[in-house]
Amino acid sequence: MPQATQQQTVTSPAFAELTSLAQTLLATGQTNQLLTTLQTFCQTHAHTPYALLAQAAHHYLNHNHLPAVQFAQQARDQLDPADYPDPASLFSIAFIGSQLALPRRQQPAPAQAYTFYRRNIAALRSVDPLLADRVQASPFPAQFTLVDAWTGLHLFAPARNTLLTLDADLPQKLASHLQGRAPITFAAVATGQEIRFCLQHQVNILHGMARAHYLFESDPALVKALLHLDDFADALQTAQLTIFSGPNAAQRVDDVFGTLRYAPPNLILGDASTCQDHLAQVANILSTADRSGAVKAYYASEAFAERLEQIAQGLVAPRILFFTCRWTTFLKYCAADFQRAFDQIGCPTRYLIEENDVQHLSAQLHWRVLHEFKPDAVFMVSHSRPSNAHFPRQLPFIAYIQDKCGPTLTLTDFRGHITGHDLFLCVVEELQQYLCGKHLPAEQTLVLPMPGDDTLFFPLPADHERGAEFACAISYVKHGNADTDAIFADWLATAGLAQPDNPLGRTVAGFFRELYAILRKEPTRRWYEPDLLELAQKHLWPIVGQENQPAVTQLVSTFFINVYAACRRRFYLHALADAALPLRLYGNHWDKDPRLNGYAAGPATRDKDLNLVYNFSTINLHLHPNSTMHPRLAECGLARAFIMVADHAQEHDALPARHYFEPDSELVLFDSPADLIDRCRYFLAHDEHRLQIAQAMHQRARREQTCTAAARIVLDTWRQLLNKPLPPQDAPS
Repeated sequence: MPQATQQQTVTSPAFAELTSLAQTLLATGQTNQLLTTLQTFCQTHAHTPYALLAQAAHHYLNHNHLPAVQFAQQARDQLDPADYPDPASLFSIAFIGSQLALPRRQQPAPAQAYTFYRRNIAALRSVDPLLADRVQASPFPAQFTLVDAWTGLHLFAPARNTLLTLDADLPQKLASHLQGRAPITFAAVATGQEIRFCLQHQVNILHGMARAHYLFESDPALVKALLHLDDFADALQTAQLTIFSGPNAAQRVDDVFGTLRYAPPNLILGDASTCQDHLAQVANILSTADRSGAVKAYYASEAFAERLEQIAQGLVAPRILFFTCRWTTFLKYCAADFQRAFDQIGCPTRYLIEENDVQHLSAQLHWRVLHEFKPDAVFMVSHSRPSNAHFPRQLPFIAYIQDKCGPTLTLTDFRGHITGHDLFLCVVEELQQYLCGKHLPAEQTLVLPMPGDDTLFFPLPADHERGAEFACAISYVKHGNADTDAIFADWLATAGLAQPDNPLGRTVAGFFRELYAILRKEPTRRWYEPDLLELAQKHLWPIVGQENQPAVTQLVSTFFINVYAACRRRFYLHALADAALPLRLYGNHWDKDPRLNGYAAGPATRDKDLNLVYNFSTINLHLHPNSTMHPRLAECGLARAFIMVADHAQEHDALPARHYFEPDSELVLFDSPADLIDRCRYFLAHDEHRLQIAQAMHQRARREQTCTAAARIVLDTWRQLLNKPLPPQDAPS
């Protein structure tokens, strides 16, 4: 019989009592009494998963092994994982022992394990074909067999009569580490359950950002055993699990960590001495990759200063490094759009971004790229020089600020953190005022609405092959959610305000709960971020202390963007639904909204679908909580599409669309649900007027709202900065 390896409590008191009694009767050889006890329990607790466990044990004691396994599996499917029987109990012995007694063809584990293995070996071959060949050629370890246990497939050691299970203390030991992105390294396959547990508890933050797991295992046969335990194919293909094993392990270490895109091993489970050579190899890779000295020397040189002078005079096209991240779609697309635009106006460019969700671009990679490409400026979205203080001070930054995040939010004074060659593009006037209030010189700022990429957005013929697929009366593009209550709950959890053991967090959470209740009670009431911040300052500033005020300010901003904006969108969308106007909602999760799920049209990919949405929607909608101008307007204009935009009073409009398009002749604004409904009905019935407005907007967008036009404006503005003398602290020595 399998040995015990850990203890676990069971929720049902009656079943806990049965478990204890069964152990006593089994240990004292009272098999007949045990059978009677199990049968009685089945009768008194019929239709419960515990009765199924008792039946499994009854069949096992009568040597009816196949039904014993089947009853145990049925019980597992109905039990909460916290209620799985202790591995030492009769019920675990019955489940495992019955499998071992069956002919191989009747055992549940081999077929399932082979399915896992086929997927895993194919995935491994796609990322490391040499290791896949070595694993394929290795025999399955003779010391193990496979069994189906309560939490899935496990290795069983017949010689020791032992089921290899996860150490009961490990989940608690890893609890804090599992909440972050720092990689977890396994010094060996061990039981295999450690790897499965960590992958099943992958961190879930910020649009898919994930944690890397590294396995160092000298024996490919043990890797083969691991690949039979679960479906690791996705983890292998997405680099959430990287395996270093076999004769090419050292080369694989070079290949992976030589990219400088993966965080080095830190937390190591198991005996680190078994992989010490590889750990030293990683450290050596990082140390020898450092190009910081050469980079700093170049940017401090007269040659670079002379190059900036040539760029300022228009004699040389600057090299621009576009540095962004993959976890914010808007940042990623904005940076890519501008890269293409600078390419089109003749500037050499490079685009630096993570290639998968676990990558962590190291400082060594930054130095390598600076050394190889020698950019004349770094272009970032929503971040600037203070976010990368290790970069050479002589290297200018062009920052397109579209949100208050990082040092942009936390710094109170930009003096000393920027240079006179840094340019700040602000997507709205409010951000320009915000930055200038932190002593950023106004001449180093430029208000620049997000333009559109005319290589992606343009008019399509009426008979386009996919036109009928996207033809609709009214469309709206934005990810949805189940309901605003769920949005608010998710926001609280993400903001770290859901933990009951944090008194300050409870106070702040209470403020936002009251605020959310007001939003739900008064849906017609308009709020703007300064209004919410004023409330927070009134109610929270005396409580949270000065050191916590920047964090609360950030919470106000994210509450406004994530929670209030969602409430405001639904205010308009529900009105359209109540008016029975035909509507399509593009984006994820609208199908989960109980009131709007009938309008869900699924996601619309930016590169393949969005232009079709614009072109073949009679009316495109734009709903934003504090601004009428948005890249959606430029994109619709380039597509020669008709768009209607939720209006704001000009004193509250963060960036008025009126500054860029003429109301009523180039776009249409609405200021209430009733106004929206009236205008939708009018323009659905008046094609000629609608098309006239769309054509006028198209002509304006083609002249003024392309990324190429914006890139020229940015380059001209930046050259003007380069032509001005630097203050003494920034001038080359």
